[in-house]
Amino acid sequence: MQVIGIDYGNRNVGIAVGDTDIGIAVPLATFINISINDTVDYILIKADENASKVIIVGMPYTMSGKVGDQAKLVIDFIDALRSRTLLPVEIVDERLSTTEVEKIAQVQFSKKKTRKKKFSKKNSEIDSSAAAIILQSWLDSRIIMKNISKNY
Repeated sequence: MQVIGIDYGNRNVGIAVGDTDIGIAVPLATFINISINDTVDYILIKADENASKVIIVGMPYTMSGKVGDQAKLVIDFIDALRSRTLLPVEIVDERLSTTEVEKIAQVQFSKKKTRKKKFSKKNSEIDSSAAAIILQSWLDSRIIMKNISKNY
């Protein structure tokens, strides 16, 4: 089954795609978040193009697990998304997903001695890679649950 993952941000939105049969998520695209409606339109187009059956959205809880200002914006986005599609929209805890991508990128960039451009949050790959981490987390949890249910 094809799935799509979303890293929703004030400025940028990252998208990743994955497959439950092979259990792998890959970055797809990053785009500028002009408005919730435009973002929902674009995501639904990408979900259709990729024959996605589920939409996974990262929820940026605070480090203490509470719903902060950014999470409230994501909740508004999820509400708008759910009102416009029949596809299931599931939520995944995304704490530290972007930070994880930034650390990976910094390590990779530091290995390249001839790298001219310094790493920055502006790199479009960051948001789509964060979406891939969010989606991979969801895929991994499905595999774990499947294995647990086989043992009981």
